[in-house]
Amino acid sequence: MVTPAQEMFAAVEAGDASKVAALLDKHPQLCNLAEKTGNRSSLLHMAAREGNLDIVELLVVADATLDKQDAAGFAPLHYAAGEGHLAVAKVLVEAGARLRIWANGGRMPLDHAMGSEQQAVAEYLRSEMISQGLDLHS
Repeated sequence: MVTPAQEMFAAVEAGDASKVAALLDKHPQLCNLAEKTGNRSSLLHMAAREGNLDIVELLVVADATLDKQDAAGFAPLHYAAGEGHLAVAKVLVEAGARLRIWANGGRMPLDHAMGSEQQAVAEYLRSEMISQGLDLHS
């Protein structure tokens, strides 16, 4: 028998926003579901990494933890930044994701965007950090 958690992981992996929405309606606590082994990625990590804006928005509205860090210390914003998903990064930042959060290697999302040559995301994050009066250096 397939559990709601297994269904949710499969729906996020498949990019099926309508299935994710239906599961969140029935099981809102699933918004913070994370892998128990491996990288310990949350659903929000997975959706941010893939640039699935619809699912990111559903999880944010469902009150998913924005700054949960996986085994590598990456928050969902690190993945959005590193993969160049500007719209996802904007949703996360506007929802309150921390701009100064460090992965295990000491990199912030801005550093991750710059290291991956994602200029549009890097410029956005830099601008947000300046507007919030945050130090740009790790």
